[in-house]
Amino acid sequence: MHARVISGGDVGFEALVYTQPDQRLMDYLNNSITTASTKLADAGSYFIDTAKSMYEKYNNSSVINMAKALVGQMDTHINPDVIVGYNETNIFNATPKMQQYIMVQPDLWQLNKEQACSAYDGTYFDSDPDVDKVEDHIRYQEVMDGMLQFNDEGEGYIVSYTSTEMEELHVYDQFSIRSSWDAVANLLIDDVDPSSLDASEL
Repeated sequence: MHARVISGGDVGFEALVYTQPDQRLMDYLNNSITTASTKLADAGSYFIDTAKSMYEKYNNSSVINMAKALVGQMDTHINPDVIVGYNETNIFNATPKMQQYIMVQPDLWQLNKEQACSAYDGTYFDSDPDVDKVEDHIRYQEVMDGMLQFNDEGEGYIVSYTSTEMEELHVYDQFSIRSSWDAVANLLIDDVDPSSLDASEL
C-alpha cells in the first residue's frame, strides 16, 4: 500500500475538495451579506463579519489556483464513493457514484432518454428510470434540494424536496456536482458526448 502526502494546509485541503460555487449564487450571497450588514444592529455584526469572511475565503482566485495545483499532484485513483467535481477533460472517467449525478444534468438526461448519448458505455445504472421529467428524478432532487435556482427572468428561488428516499448531500457536494454539470453543458455546446469514455462526438 502506498500513500502520498500533499502539503497545503486547511485552505488547500478545502480548496481541493470543494470546487468553485456557481457565480450567480456567490453574487446573490454577497448582495445578501451587504444588505443585511446595513440593517442589523451591532449585536449581529459578528455573524455578518464571519459570514463575509467565509464568502471571501472560498471566492478568491488564489484558493481556486491552489486547488488546481493540488489536483495536479494527485494520483488519478479516486474513492468511488467520494463526490468530486469534474471538468471538461476528466468527466469521461467519472466514478459510478458521480455518473449517477452527472447523468441528471438536464440536457444530458434528455439525450439519454432519447438514447442519443453513450451513458458511460454501459457502466451507468439509472436508479430512477421511470420518471418523465428530470425534476422528478431522485438524484436531481438530491442535487437541487435547498439550492438557489433562477427562473427565465433571472429571479432567484429555492425548492425543498421531501422524498424519504433522498440521500442528503452536503452543500459542498452539491456545488461539486453543479460544477460538473457546467462541464457537461460546455461539452454539449461543442457536440461532445460527456458520457462517452473516449470523448466521442454526439
